[in-house]
Amino acid sequence: MIMAVTILSKENHPSATTNLRALAQGLDRAVISLNGYMANGFMFRTKDSERTRETQNSGIVVNGDCGSSTLNYYGLLQEIIEVQYEEEIVSLCLSVTGGMCTVMVEGSVLTVLTS
Repeated sequence: MIMAVTILSKENHPSATTNLRALAQGLDRAVISLNGYMANGFMFRTKDSERTRETQNSGIVVNGDCGSSTLNYYGLLQEIIEVQYEEEIVSLCLSVTGGMCTVMVEGSVLTVLTS
């Protein structure tokens, strides 16, 4: 995969984006487990970290495609894992009750990749 992306990059092909190159090079082996994460001005916390807090912010909703319609999936954050690609693209893996979803973070905008 990295070979094909390298060739595309050398040929200045428009599909050889920074994100594609970072994905082809793979993840950094070190990961960070977080209890909370700030996104779009909101602080999200794992359910475990909220046991002694008055404010609860572990509930999330993810919009997902289901055929020709969009459905909302609700859950509680169980775990937040931060991984980093070679070219500093950060991805969060959120373990949510009812399943796993992966969210890419660019600045502070969350975009759902899979759910």
